[in-house]
Amino acid sequence: MTDETIRTKALTYTRSHLKEILAYAITAASVTVTASMAYGHKQAGDEMTAKDFQELKVEVQKMHSELTQVKESQARVEGTVAAIIPWAQGAAKFQAAVQQGAAEALATPIPKSGHRAKH
Repeated sequence: MTDETIRTKALTYTRSHLKEILAYAITAASVTVTASMAYGHKQAGDEMTAKDFQELKVEVQKMHSELTQVKESQARVEGTVAAIIPWAQGAAKFQAAVQQGAAEALATPIPKSGHRAKH
């Protein structure tokens, strides 16, 4: 067989089966375009998922930082309260002692001396 015969046979076959070959070519092109679009959408979806994950990661880090600040603030408040309680208890004891002393002082008669004393 010569090159001329192969070309002639191919052209003859193509002319006689033109509709089938065009349908096959259109189908192949359509499948290629659809696959490319699907891959593109998947890739875009993966990029969006990665972007969403990064945004979520940043948000979680912010929440962790805020939680740490709340815990530190709570620890400061607890420390302040722990320091105030003994002081308040001491102040209450002092007040009770002062009141008791005042009550005893008022209950104790003062002896009169000098010209006020009666003999």
